[in-house]
Amino acid sequence: MTMLVPHRPRVREADEWEEQDRDDRPDRPSADDEAVLVAGPPSVEDGVISDARRRRRRRRRRTGYTIALAASAVAVALGAATLFGGGGSDPIRVAAGPAGSAWFSGTEREAGVVARWSRIHMGWVYVYEDGRLLWHPDRIPGIVEQHLSPQGLELVRSGELTPFSFLIDWGSVPAGAWSDRMPVEYLPTHYAMCRLGDGGDAEPFVDVGDLVPRLPATLQPILAGTERRFTDRNAGMSFVPDPSAMASARGTECFVVTRATATAVWATARPIDGVGATAGEVPQSEPALGVLTTTDGAEVEMAIHPVLPHGGWIAWGG
Repeated sequence: MTMLVPHRPRVREADEWEEQDRDDRPDRPSADDEAVLVAGPPSVEDGVISDARRRRRRRRRRTGYTIALAASAVAVALGAATLFGGGGSDPIRVAAGPAGSAWFSGTEREAGVVARWSRIHMGWVYVYEDGRLLWHPDRIPGIVEQHLSPQGLELVRSGELTPFSFLIDWGSVPAGAWSDRMPVEYLPTHYAMCRLGDGGDAEPFVDVGDLVPRLPATLQPILAGTERRFTDRNAGMSFVPDPSAMASARGTECFVVTRATATAVWATARPIDGVGATAGEVPQSEPALGVLTTTDGAEVEMAIHPVLPHGGWIAWGG
């Protein structure tokens, strides 16, 4: 577990939020919003959030995706969440896959979800049953991890403490709610490496499908058999909030790999339009875009995302 890297804006303490000009702080949720912040333990199965299935050409999709990645307000993933635009508040929705299915073959989820919350232009929060608290604020890049005590988990389950509080209003969180309040950068065990659609595709992400045989010989053995399909029956969004453009819950097939494998693959890629990590560098808890070249000379655009403890990944922008 590593501390938040020094060059990033540090996480503010609760008293600093109080000192900040209130006109510059996001509005607290309304009473109606708070009524939906804690939905009880959801059924987490094979899911990822479905992206906003936008029927647009590749250039527009990629431009929007690139802008989202370039902004410090982005932690991209496509996971078990759904966000809608317009400043309203919706709870993150967790997908439901086949009964008893694992998030990818042979590996159990690290933890189930107790509560979750998100709002466009503010960020998202996940609270897990093992006490882990993961959150991404629009103010800084990456995913922050903290740990709640049993008392803190009970406060969340009962609704006395909302996930929103952990993102913005730390002053409302009692000291006893923390097992370890120190914020560190989330270190995922796996990453989802997904293929971006081209101009003729209806969706921002398409299946990796038969990509492995077309890749260089050095990549074929480490990616073969890592294909996993993420599905979600709920409507969702990614970098462009468009709730009207939803598609069926067919899902997206990606490679699910360890950090070592992701690094080996990324060493052969080049960044897209200068956005993302340098070749060979995989951000710990941030997204990256890259181009892989197939043996026939074709270029395939890929996005890599940290997988969260419940087995999903989140596409976030705003």
